[in-house]
Amino acid sequence: MSLDIGPILEYWLEIADEMNVSIIKMHKKRVQIKAEIDNVIFCYFNPSGHPYGNRTSDDESYLTYLRSKWGKHPGFLESDDEIKLKQEIVSFFARALAYFKLCEFHASATDARHGIEIIQFVVKYCKNKQTAWSFEKLLPRWYFLYYLSLASISLRNGETAHAVRYLNKGSNIIHCCYTRMVRKGERIDGKEIRELNYFKKNILVSASWKDSPPLDHSLLGKVAFRKSNDKQKIDLDTIFDLDNN
Repeated sequence: MSLDIGPILEYWLEIADEMNVSIIKMHKKRVQIKAEIDNVIFCYFNPSGHPYGNRTSDDESYLTYLRSKWGKHPGFLESDDEIKLKQEIVSFFARALAYFKLCEFHASATDARHGIEIIQFVVKYCKNKQTAWSFEKLLPRWYFLYYLSLASISLRNGETAHAVRYLNKGSNIIHCCYTRMVRKGERIDGKEIRELNYFKKNILVSASWKDSPPLDHSLLGKVAFRKSNDKQKIDLDTIFDLDNN
């Protein structure tokens, strides 16, 4: 797998507009998430655990496996570990987008959180600085999806102020990522912050959740504004606040 998986994540974001996602029942009551483009099946995801069903030992993700294997005495990542974590990052990002399109914002945020934790884990335990940086510079995409998902949960619960708070927090964290990237000589276009700010603008000009704001920008923003009577009762601060880790 290429050292830089950024283009792969970018590709998933680009095809999100065209991707049709549905929950289907398989053999023996098994359920899977199906993603299609132009009526052609693109891929299937398992609804929980590893998106493609990959398991190492009894753990549902490679990150969980490494954490349990190392316990309180962590070591350093081997090249094979880095490859498997890259594969895991791509698969979790794709499923997070699929969940977002299904308006399953809690699941989308959970998968995005897992991706962020993988990156933080690699940065901490990777001996090769170049490899560590190849993971770290992916953070803006993950934080974008993560905080957009949290804001969407708040909107669904009718908590506009909470939604704006999460969008502001996401923009601030991504700005810190941008600053570090510029210092490393990376080029940035700022689109993650632009998308979050545009979404926030539409929240503020919308009189209520029942209104239909004039969204013509990001498809993910349009999905988040989809009307729904289903409220997700969760403690956002306890479950999702990254500052608590």
